Amino acid sequence: MFLGVDAGGTKTQAALYSVNGEQLAGGRYGTGNWESIGVDDALALYERIVTDLCRTANVPIDAISSVGWGLAGLDWPSDEVRLRPGIEQFMPHAMHILVNDAFLALRAGSTRSYGVAAIAGTGSTVAAMGVDGRQARTFGLGSDWGDFDGAQQLTRAAFRAAARAHYGLGQSTSLTNALLEWSLHPSIPALAEAYSRGDSTPDIATFAPARDALCRSRRCRGAAYSD
Repeated sequence: MFLGVDAGGTKTQAALYSVNGEQLAGGRYGTGNWESIGVDDALALYERIVTDLCRTANVPIDAISSVGWGLAGLDWPSDEVRLRPGIEQFMPHAMHILVNDAFLALRAGSTRSYGVAAIAGTGSTVAAMGVDGRQARTFGLGSDWGDFDGAQQLTRAAFRAAARAHYGLGQSTSLTNALLEWSLHPSIPALAEAYSRGDSTPDIATFAPARDALCRSRRCRGAAYSD
């Protein structure tokens, strides 16, 4: 049997397959990025995923011969040193392939072994595989390091647009009402106070889908746009 795990910054999805390609079990979990939850909690989550799926499929863990791990946060060779020993400890019998989760998209729905994948999620990165097997990937560290922005940076851009509109330095923007509805705060100053004082506010990355839906409804581009 074969197991595939896609551990992202927001969610983790996994599926267990037979040698004939039949899906035997699948599941969705929370963030699997060790940078967010720590190495120990990440490894505990990975082990729980394997245990859950094998229990659902009613098969022993040692029946899994190969595991493909697409892991957010697996950015450098040192990260594999952090994660591989713990993974192999609870699945010593299986062959493990560990890659940054951006590389998974290169094979999703494609029979080609080469190509370019652009990931825009909680964070963003671009991964590429050449015909000759050479790999390349951007750092995934946001616009400061040359990447395009992910969900957190898009939300910060919305904050900037709403704040500039509040100051009278920018155009009125529909993002203001969208941010207030999302955050459950009555005004931009109230949201700013809660955000700066660590009071109850949602994870900023979760505003990106709300912004995206609003932007599609307005057929607009960019973080700031007028009513």
